[in-house]
Amino acid sequence: MSNDVITPVHVGHSARSPYAWIALPSAPRGTPLTAIALPSFALYVASRGALRVPPHALFCLLLYPLWGLIQQVLVLVGALVFGAVHLPALLLTVGTTLLALLYVPQFLRDRNVGPLGVAHGWIGTFFYLWVLERDPWLELFGQG
Repeated sequence: MSNDVITPVHVGHSARSPYAWIALPSAPRGTPLTAIALPSFALYVASRGALRVPPHALFCLLLYPLWGLIQQVLVLVGALVFGAVHLPALLLTVGTTLLALLYVPQFLRDRNVGPLGVAHGWIGTFFYLWVLERDPWLELFGQG
């Protein structure tokens, strides 16, 4: 029996990360999934005798990540648009843009707007009351 110890490998942003040049903090998270998915796909297809990698797959490997990068930029654009809807109130615009930067990736991951809607309403209520010192109820419905 060996006394070797298996040391966990840190997967994260580092100077050696192949994704460091695009500075996307979430990019390395895909590495473990990729390490599991690709061999699994290959084993499945090989078991059916259909494993092939056509030469033009190289172009897909080069171009498809660009589409993934474009999608990440669209998330940022979506957050900016979400915030811009609240112009000209600068503080509200900044707050909603930051909130959207958190919400959009959560939605893309979980595909569930319910908890996001509840959190949005609660955060929005207290943001109005405490940060903006405004009462959204009175602004919408007047004195009641």
